[in-house]
Amino acid sequence: SFLVIVIFSLLICVDLAAVRDEKRIYGGRYANLGEFPWMVFIRLTDELNCSGFLISPSFVLTAAHCMIRPVEELWARLGTVDRQSGPQYRFQSSWVHPQFSNLTYYGDIALLKLTSPVDFDENINRICLASDANNYRPNISVLQMGWGRYSNETADITNILKVTEEGYIFDHQVCSFMFDFLNYTLWDGTVCIRNSGIDGVCEGDSGGPLVTRNGSTYTAIGLESIGFYSNCSVDNSFAEIFTDVLYHRQWIIDNMDESIC
Repeated sequence: SFLVIVIFSLLICVDLAAVRDEKRIYGGRYANLGEFPWMVFIRLTDELNCSGFLISPSFVLTAAHCMIRPVEELWARLGTVDRQSGPQYRFQSSWVHPQFSNLTYYGDIALLKLTSPVDFDENINRICLASDANNYRPNISVLQMGWGRYSNETADITNILKVTEEGYIFDHQVCSFMFDFLNYTLWDGTVCIRNSGIDGVCEGDSGGPLVTRNGSTYTAIGLESIGFYSNCSVDNSFAEIFTDVLYHRQWIIDNMDESIC
């Protein structure tokens, strides 16, 4: 059938020994200050970091698998595109999805609360979360952003926030069939993304938003979770899995004492 042909045409370019790993923006372009004012750089250790995004004055969404240390030991930067400059912010509490599995990455979402709310300005602001399924139609273009590895030839990471606009939403049923060949279950509550150009994501940075754009309006529809790669070139990328924020919207609201948009 046509579906089988599509699946095998995609799989033929994939190294079935490809690793599942966290992600970093590969290629793309540098972001301008204030362009994505909801972005949060989260420092885990001297060697490890994640991204997150601001959804209210006090609350940040990120990936549950980023929570490898007590939340009080983490720090963040907001209102900057440079991960090495700007004031540091601390967190007072966190909520990891109760069904999160670090084996399957099911429920890969966490909510962090800053020690005090931030004031919104041109460089710090929240992003609204998806509230209906219209944001998830196949082939809709998406933006992905984060700090991290910028070349397949180096392990160095960029200090400046990068963004790629080459991704698109991949049909969930087709994506699920593809992952079946790797003996991996594509869970409900996920969004499948493929990249259509030379840009994409690579190892190391997770938790950042998956974003759609309608004119000047940006909406977060997911957050970076896992990917399957043979290396960092997009030609060899298999697919990227993002946690669906609409699917988890009520859980987010239930654990907040501030409103979201």
